[in-house]
Order: sequence, then structure tokens, then C-alpha cells
Amino acid sequence: NCEILNCGGDGIRLLDSVNPTISRCRIHDNHGFGILCTGESRGLIRCNEVWANLNAGVLIRGHSLGVFEENKVFDGQQGGFWVEDHARCTIHNNDVFRNAKTGIQVGGQSDPVVSRNRVYDGHKLGVVVHDRGHGAFAHNEIYSNAMAGVGGTDDSCPLFHGNVVRDGRGGGLVIHKAARGVFERNVISGNSHAGVGIKGTARPLLDGNEVSDNKGHGVWFQERAAGSLQNNTIERNQRCGVLIADSAAPLLDSNLV
Repeated sequence: NCEILNCGGDGIRLLDSVNPTISRCRIHDNHGFGILCTGESRGLIRCNEVWANLNAGVLIRGHSLGVFEENKVFDGQQGGFWVEDHARCTIHNNDVFRNAKTGIQVGGQSDPVVSRNRVYDGHKLGVVVHDRGHGAFAHNEIYSNAMAGVGGTDDSCPLFHGNVVRDGRGGGLVIHKAARGVFERNVISGNSHAGVGIKGTARPLLDGNEVSDNKGHGVWFQERAAGSLQNNTIERNQRCGVLIADSAAPLLDSNLV
């Protein structure tokens, strides 16, 4: 139970193979990251408040296996959580909000477990998976972000299961470049643009999702996108239920539109 503020660098830095418990600290207004975990560091980081740091609230990289739960990560001048460079951490039941960039960003062949978090009111995207990132994202609520709720790009291949992506001021789910991944049983609703936009050479599998009440198209394939759209319910969107444009060539099977 401590307060860490106004450091010239990071608020807390975990290196090598350390395995601490950090609980109920207030980490803010530092000139680097709020918390940086690298090497093969582990640890339980829970019930902390991390805010207003110059870089991201939390950076996890380099095979780190830390567990982050029940933290509040907010008002960062960059993002909330950045996960990169093969990290395999667990991010569970945190509130991530009002950050200047992405709430949770995963890349660099990282493979985290991200579950039951609330990611909202961000000034850019809610969650982004890029640069060959993976990860299992389950039962998160992602809402009211200024851009897309979820973005997938750059050969990423995540699993998104049972998430709610709603009321964003951009699209709900945007998958582009050469992204792949499995998106199953998510609820994507009330977004200001398309519920799902797929473009570039992206080829995801969308299975059993509910895509409804978005202000653009329900699902929009464009450019050379492919992938599979199966067993989805697509209803009450203000434009097309499913739009296939340009040279896109998806497989559609057993959807209710």
C-alpha cells in the first residue's frame, strides 16, 4: 500500500525472474511507464490505481508472465496496457479507461490471456492486436471508445470469445491487412459505423456472433478480404446486413440476416 509519483522514469520496473506481489498502490504522474515488466518476471499485481503516466500505464514484454487483476489503469498519456515481445501475461478483471491511445494493445508474438476487463472511454481504439500478436480475449466489455472497439492487423491471429463490443464512435470490429483469428459468440452492437469491417487480405473466421443495431453495415467485406462468416445473427443494422465489395471473396454459411 504505497504511492509512487513524479519519478524521472518508470514508477515500478520488474526485471529478470522477480516474483513480487504489488497491491493497493497508487502509481501516477511518472515520466515513463507506470509499471514495466520485462525479462522473465512474474508477480501478482492487483488492486492498484495507475494513472497519468507519460507512457503507457503498464508495459509487459520479454516473456513476462505477470498476473494483473482488479487494477484501474486510466488517464495515461499513451495507452493503458501494452503487451509485446513474446509476453504471456494474464490481464483479468481490470478497468481500463480514458487513455489517450489504445486501451489494450498486443503485438510482437505475445500470447496473453485477457478476460473480464472493462475497456471504455478511450480516445482511440479499445483493443488492438497487431504485429503477429495472438492472445485469448474472453468475456471483456469494450465500449464507448472514440475509434474501433477492436482492431486486428499485421498478421495477428487472436481468439475473441464472448466479448461485448458496443457503442463505439467508430466500427465495432475492424480486421485488416493480413490479419486472421477466430471471433466467436461476441455481441457487436450500437457502434457508429459498421459492426464488422474486413479489408486488405484479412481472412478471419466469424462464428456465432450477434451483430445488431449498428449505424453502418452489419458486416462489410472489401478490397481482397476473405475468411468465413458462419452461424451469425445479423439484424437491425441501418445499412446492408452483409456487404461484399471490390474483390472480396468470403465464404458465407448458415447466417441469419
